[in-house]
Parts: sequence; structure tokens; C-alpha cells
Amino acid sequence: MTDSIPKKPIIEFGSRQGHPSATTIISATASEQVIWCYITVVFWDNRIYTLAGTRETEDEAITAEASFKLLTPASLDTTLSTEPQIPDGAISWTEARQHVGETATIYGTVVGTNYASSSNGQPIYIDIGAAYPDTSRVTVVIWGEDRGSFSFAPETTYQGQTVLVTGEIYLCDGVCNIKVQFPSRILVVP
Repeated sequence: MTDSIPKKPIIEFGSRQGHPSATTIISATASEQVIWCYITVVFWDNRIYTLAGTRETEDEAITAEASFKLLTPASLDTTLSTEPQIPDGAISWTEARQHVGETATIYGTVVGTNYASSSNGQPIYIDIGAAYPDTSRVTVVIWGEDRGSFSFAPETTYQGQTVLVTGEIYLCDGVCNIKVQFPSRILVVP
């Protein structure tokens, strides 16, 4: 029976309700009986959800795995904190001016965005904490040459989200700015 155990499990990549996922179904032996294991991992809302279990037949394992549903925010336990999970060392957008010239992680809510597609350099401006033209805001700048690093439209994806942004803080026209080249530098806070 051990001949039926694959050397390397086949992992299928896909999505669950639009969220990236990976699934595998493998056979194993336990007490001379073949059992089928199913495992699905879903990355959603900066969290990883997993489902794993066993069934007696491959068809039962496929059916069980296919029934895996993601929790929606409304169905989550209401005792969970709704406060943003801000890591130690991150600073509020209101403190950014005190860290000009430093590389830091700032956090705040995105209150305005603008993709200046017809401007020189085609920048995307993402305003945190206060909207343009308020000079107290922090503006994340993604230049057109770096837009291809994002598989999504930053100007719509981050709108209204609480974000953590890591980069060097600099002043431009009296406003704190952070240049971002990669999506890994902007994290949505759950």
C-alpha cells in the first residue's frame, strides 16, 4: 500500500472567494489502511486560514475540502478586537515630521489617493491621516516606473484602509513623503 503514497504531494494554487489559496490532497497509510488527507491554506486580509482533515476515500476528501468556506467579517467572533494591530516601533502619521531623514514605519488611515497618470513620472499619491492640500498629511509616493511592481491599483486598493508604510521620510513642499517601490512596503492593518 505504501506504493500509492506520492513522493511529492501535488499542490494546486488558486483562490477562494478571490483570495490566494493552495490545496493538496494526499494518501497515507495508517494501520495498513489508506487514508486521504486534505489541506487548504488561504491568505486573506493579511491572515492565513487553514483547513485540514482526513477521509476514508479520495472522493470524500475532495468533497470535504471543496466545502471549506472562508469566514466573512460579519461571521467572525465579535469578541475579537476591532482595534488595528500596530506593531511595536511603528509611529503614528502625526509623528512623522519628527523623523524626517529616518527610515521608519508609520501607520494611519488612507484618506485620499490620486493617480496622476498624465503628470511627469506618472506618480500615485496616497495621503495618510489628512487629505490634500493639508500639509500635516503624510504622502506615500509610488512613481510610474514602480507601478508594475504592484499587481493591483494602489490608488483604489488602499483607499480607506489603515496601513503600515516603511521607508525614508523626507519633506517635499512642507509635506512628509515616503517613496515606495514595492508592495511589501505597504501593509494593510487587520
